[in-house]
Amino acid sequence: MSLAAFVKYLCRHGYFPHCCGNKVECEKRLMMKVFICPECGSITTVSRRKEIFCHKCGGAKMILSKLSFSQYSEMDEQQRKDYSESWLYIWNRTKSDNN
Repeated sequence: MSLAAFVKYLCRHGYFPHCCGNKVECEKRLMMKVFICPECGSITTVSRRKEIFCHKCGGAKMILSKLSFSQYSEMDEQQRKDYSESWLYIWNRTKSDNN
């Protein structure tokens, strides 16, 4: 069972007293966020911190991804790698277009 499926199970069975039954709202309340490094593409998840620095490439400030935690947790390792590579390509292209 994936982590997203487990959280959904817990919500539906009342283990989270705040649960409204809405997957998106539950994710916001659980506040798990997915960050990506603009330098190396490393992805990490956090629950409370708002400012994250990459531990793989030496401290670059990571950027909040548009991926929800449930989307991220349902991806396999290859899908995460593909997402990271695509994100880096778009990020670098956008950065060079703005300069």
